[in-house]
Amino acid sequence: MKLEMQHVFPASRSKVFQAWTDPDVLLQWFHPPGSTLQKAEIDLRVGGTYRFWLNNSQQGEFQIYGSYREIVVPEKLVFSWTNVLVHQFETVVTLHFVETDANRTELLMTHDGFVSELIVNDYRTGWLALLQMLASSIS
Repeated sequence: MKLEMQHVFPASRSKVFQAWTDPDVLLQWFHPPGSTLQKAEIDLRVGGTYRFWLNNSQQGEFQIYGSYREIVVPEKLVFSWTNVLVHQFETVVTLHFVETDANRTELLMTHDGFVSELIVNDYRTGWLALLQMLASSIS
């Protein structure tokens, strides 16, 4: 099962791409509802890994991690995704960054590999909140 979303950001494609790949920028916006991002490490190359250390107000500390499968700067990112708080299996996130004009970027997101519609719905809620936080942080 997969989740597909899109969001338009009031920023250039390179700025939106950087928001996903620069640990310092991620710290400004990547905090799922009820959580805070404590630390982010990124090795941005195909086969490189990323790891986010988060703290959830109800469930405590947890990690999100994965590896990069495809990188086309600033057009596309594909990476595996494991969120140990939600599930113990790997999924895949694909991000397409489409510049609609000089200061607007459409993000097309696919998150694939879920085993139930319940998890897809939980992720839909979480990703929507994160995309709104990203929009607020770069506008």
